[in-house]
Formats: sequence, C-alpha cells, structure tokens
Amino acid sequence: MYCQECAVTCHGDHPLHHVREWNGRYFTSKTLKELGLIMQLGHPIGKRCCRPWSFLKDEFVVMHRNRIHIVSLTFCGCETTDSYTQQLLCIHWLPAPSNKPHTAAITLSHHSDNTGLNPPTARYKQFLRMVHQWHHLKMFKHSGQGHDPAGVLNTKEGECAVLCPVCPQPRKNMMGSPERDVDALFVTLDANFCLRHHAVSNNENNLSLSQGWVYFHMLKSHNATGIGMVVCARHGMRLPNGIVDLQYGERYVNMDYAFASALHHSDVTVLKVLYNIACQWHKKLYQQMDQMPPSLQSNLCDQAVTFLIPKFHLPAHIASCQWSFSFNWTKGVGQTDGEEPEHGWANLNPAASSMKTMGPGHCQDTLDDYFGDWNWKKLIGLGASLLRKVKEAIPECNDHQRDFEELTWSLKLKFPEQLTLWKQQVEDWEADSTKPNPFEVKNDSITQASICLQLAKDEADALVGGSELLLHPDVTPSILIGAGIDLEDQHNALVRQIEAWQKLQVLFIASVSALQDEWPEFAISGKVTCPPKLAMIELQLREGQVHDALNDLHQGLRSHAYMLKFKDHFLCALYTKINTAATRYCVAYQALTILAPWLDKLDKDISALTDAYDLQPGEGWHHVSWIWCANLNSILAIHVEWCKAHACTHHWEEEVRLLFEEKQHTLQFLEWHANWWMGCASAIATGDKALSNGCHAYAEHQAELQHQLTRSFADMWKDTQCFLDVANAYSCHSAIG
Repeated sequence: MYCQECAVTCHGDHPLHHVREWNGRYFTSKTLKELGLIMQLGHPIGKRCCRPWSFLKDEFVVMHRNRIHIVSLTFCGCETTDSYTQQLLCIHWLPAPSNKPHTAAITLSHHSDNTGLNPPTARYKQFLRMVHQWHHLKMFKHSGQGHDPAGVLNTKEGECAVLCPVCPQPRKNMMGSPERDVDALFVTLDANFCLRHHAVSNNENNLSLSQGWVYFHMLKSHNATGIGMVVCARHGMRLPNGIVDLQYGERYVNMDYAFASALHHSDVTVLKVLYNIACQWHKKLYQQMDQMPPSLQSNLCDQAVTFLIPKFHLPAHIASCQWSFSFNWTKGVGQTDGEEPEHGWANLNPAASSMKTMGPGHCQDTLDDYFGDWNWKKLIGLGASLLRKVKEAIPECNDHQRDFEELTWSLKLKFPEQLTLWKQQVEDWEADSTKPNPFEVKNDSITQASICLQLAKDEADALVGGSELLLHPDVTPSILIGAGIDLEDQHNALVRQIEAWQKLQVLFIASVSALQDEWPEFAISGKVTCPPKLAMIELQLREGQVHDALNDLHQGLRSHAYMLKFKDHFLCALYTKINTAATRYCVAYQALTILAPWLDKLDKDISALTDAYDLQPGEGWHHVSWIWCANLNSILAIHVEWCKAHACTHHWEEEVRLLFEEKQHTLQFLEWHANWWMGCASAIATGDKALSNGCHAYAEHQAELQHQLTRSFADMWKDTQCFLDVANAYSCHSAIG
C-alpha cells in the first residue's frame, strides 16, 4: 500500500491502472485522476511543458481493455512539438478523428507475425475452463458463502441465488407482522423450447460446479428439449431451484418438480399460482406434491392457493376456463398479468445456440450465471420500475373509481334493489368460488345440436310406437332438414369465395366484367308447399340455428373488443367470423319470417356490449343492443357489466396497495441484507490476520452497497405518498363537485 503522493508518482507511466483506496473499513475504487495524476504529453515523465494545452473540463476519455478511463491530460504546446494526434500516437493511443481529440483507444497488435507460419499454441479450451471457474468463484463471493465458518461445502440448495426483495419473505421483509392479502406470493410457470441441449457428455466428465446451489437442478446426460421455469410473477425474478430441464416436451412431472423445488424455499401461506394450462395442471397437483421427495413436500391444503391463467393465454381457453381462472375477476391480484416469464426469454434465447452443445454441467452453470445476472439487473432497477408503476396506477385508480361511481349512481335510479343484490353476489363469490359466478355471461342452452338430438329421440320413439312410417332406411325428416341447412351454409360460403374470385378476375380480365351475371342468391320461397311436420321440424332447427349464430356473434364481438387492444392485423380473421355469424343469422331469420312471425331487425344492432353505452362521467349509459338480450332479461346483461366495472375498479385499488406494500418490502429486505452482511463480517475465525481483515472489509463493503440501494430507492419514492394524497384529495373534490 502507498500513500496518495507515492501512488501518483509510481503511476506516472501507468495512467490506466485501476487503484483502490482504503477508507478505514473497506477498499473503494478510485481513479488516478481523482488522486491528482496529470499526464503530460511531448515531454519526459515528470517534466512539465511551459506552454501546456488542456481541455476545458479536463476530461480525456481512454478506452482500454480493462475499463473506460477518464484521465487528466495536457498536450505539449511548444512551437516545435508534434500535432495533438501525433503526440497520442507516440504513446500508442489511437485518437478519434479530430483536430483536437477528446477520446482515444489503446492500440492492440497480433501476438504473431500474421503469416500463420508460426501460430501461437492454442489454449481456447483451457481459457473456457478458467472462465467457468472464475464465474463460479465470483458466485460464491457475491452470495457470501466464502464467509461461512463451515466452508463453501456447507452451502445449501438455492443459497447462492439473488433473491427477490419485493416478494414477501418471512424473517427478511415481514418482520413479525401477520400475513395479509397483500403478502401473497405470486409465482408463474413457463417453458422454453429454444434452450435445447444435446447429450454431448455426461455428469461424470462434465460435472456442474454449482450442484443445485443457485437456480438449476442437476442435469442428466441426455437430450433436453427445453427448460421449465418458476418465476416471481410480479417482478420477473427467477426463484431459487425453480429451473428444470425437459426431456419430452412440457410434461407435468417436470413442471411439478420445478414448482415443488421453488416453493420449498418459501414459508408464505398465501399463494397465487399462474400457469397457461393451470385449468388442467392443478387437478392432480395436490396428490403429486405428496409423491415428491420428503425435502420438497409441502402441504398445499394448509395454504390459501389460487390458480390462474396468464391474461394473454386466457382467450385461447374454453369459456368455462375464462370465467374460472381469470385475473379480471379474482380478488387480491391487482393488475398482475402473469406474462412475466415471456419478458426474460428474449434476453436468454440468443445464447441458446452456444449452450446446446455444452456439457451438462457447463450448460447448467452458464444458465445459472445468466439468471443471476438477470435477477441482479432486476433488483437494481426496482427503484425506477416501482416508481413508474405507482405513477401509472394512482391516476388509473382514481379514473376507474370515478367512472364506476357514475355508473352505480345511474343504476341506483332504475334498479336499486337489483344493485344491492349484485353487490352481495360479488361478495359471496369472492368469499366462496363455488357460489354462482356473477361475472359469467350465461349462454343460451338452446342450440341446433340439442334440437337435432331431441328430434332424433322423438323420431325413434315414433318408429318404435308405430305412429310413423320409415320412408328411407338412412334418412329421417330431421336428418333431411338438417342436411339441407348444412348445404345452405356451404352454399353461402361458396358464394362468398366465388364473389371474391370474380373481383380478382376483373383485375386480370377487364372485359369479363360485362359478361358476369349475378350469382343467384339462395332464398326460401313461401309459395312452396310441404308437409306441416317438415315445416315444424325446420322451424325447430332454424330456431336452434338462430341461437347458434347469436352465440357465435356474441363470442366474436367479445373477442373483437378484446383484440382492439392489440395490432389491427389480428382482427382480419375475427371480422370474417363475425360476418359469417351475422350471415348465418340473417339466413335463419329469413326462413323464420316465413315459418313463424318474427321481428325485423339486425344489421344496425350488431355492436359489442361495452360499445352500447359510455361510462364517462356525465354521459350515463344507453340501451344495450337487442342481440345481447335475446332470450335474456336485459337486466342480466347490465348486471354482468356492472360486476366487471366493480372488479376493474377494485383491482386498481389493490394494485396501489400492493405497490406501496412492495416498496416497504424492498426497503426492509435491503436493510435485512445489510445486517446479514455485517453479521458475516466477524463470522470467520482464522489465525490469518490478512484473510480475516479481507473478509471483514468485503462484508462491510457489501453491507454499504445495500445501504446505498436503500437510500437511493427511498429517495426515488419519497414523494409517492404525497402524490397519492393529492390524487385522492382531487378525486374527492371532483366527486363533491
């Protein structure tokens, strides 16, 4: 160690060295510029120019292989001196093109004669092994395992992972406080099939150095078709031991093991579990947990577990799943979307081509290193990310609250008794999910298929009783009419294809437009007489066709309202589906006007339910289109929309509460981690004074880093409570006005 003056003197010809200063507790990084070193070009070391020229801010940037340096540098201004560029080249610094360069880079040269006749000895494989070992040692150092008195071999599974400071962790950021709804742990599962791995070695020849101490479990020497992962659903951090390899696709046994392995590190009793196939996966999960190794078994029956499907994946599921596993209606989830794993794959996938031919151990350790880097970057970015979410959530919460209150006030004038009942239904369902779901849109049970089945049963009974003769061995009256309706649908589809083709034909053969005749439209004539029984059968089947078409139209319009949030080009197929359903309804309606009295209305009423009225303050709401009320009480449709508005408003309120609670969790965790490092400072008992001092200094340095993060985050968030109070006061004032 040197004093400041000696350090500057010794580095007169080494201005790019990296030095560290002892502050009494630990070493801190310092630059030679900060210590007072000034480089003089054009003169011998230690000599000063009588006419020096320096930069205005005295900052010259040098790009070196060890880091980017800012040095204090003066050029020689003597009359006989070289140009500034030549002065830099004389010390082998390549300047940026400029008359007065402010930046330079260290010039590198080949370590051979560049002929290939005498190549240097290759050491690439040995270098990769050194890099592998260096990453492993740095992992131990950063996780504090080097301070364990029992040695690094005492490391437990997952102890080297970078933990999520925001997620609830008893004894770390939940000091003695009872668990609440805002202390739920959100985890999501997902798989990645880009990260395939070939069986190029085995565990004996390529053993993992981490041995399950970080994120991954031990790989086996076989092909892996991808990896399965368990992630913190709200913050995107990989959970300890939550990564497994997949052998034959996304099998339940692999994902069950990843889930159990990640969960056994947590003592939280309120869980929100997200998986894109949670509707099927959760059915036997409780039994599978009992079959896990004893160290991984957890009694989910003693925990409050809610299974959900991520928002982007949910529309691909059937209607019953969309109502039962949706974030939109579940209490206590805020604005969580569950798609956090997808954000991290783009960061990792570029490395897939390199890792697929690694040995199993090296591949596992490389993935652990990637995931550790991802978690650390997430951690240091929590200050800005939580602040951004708070700034977004508070105005949205107030806006939705104001809109919901306006809607509720409007409904009280016309449906006061029903509104009280709706509130009770929502509260009952939130307390017990086995109760009727108030958010579910009840579809009409009358369908064309159900009517066909009933007609077939009636005809079979008539044949058995002898009241009807069989005119054809394979065709009954209901089959005849049903086949005609199916042919009608095929005919209409063919007409649309021909019309589209004819439009293209005109582009290539202009003269054909004068010869094209209108395609004869299929129409039902009331002049054709048929047996009354057949007319009654067709009436029943047409009624089923009408209901099927309306159900398809409902689904298409709901999907249209959802898809408008995304790219327009996703809507093309949806428009076709809506138009097809509307055409089917029109054809069936045309038949029904002949077979039975009906009302004349449709085209102008095709609109989504949420388009039919406006929730903006002062505008109230309008009548809902009749297509949403056919065979339903109109109050039921309004009931569902009110329940949805109620849930959306409460979710924004929950999001604000969750974010403010997450801020406290983060600060408490960082404080706990700083104290943990201070405890490590005196943990090692050794007779080597230098080793003891080094361990003590490193632990104090890490504790200070945690304190610095705490102060930085607290400074970022200092105005959030004031922002919330002002927003709430403005919202109350607007409501009173």
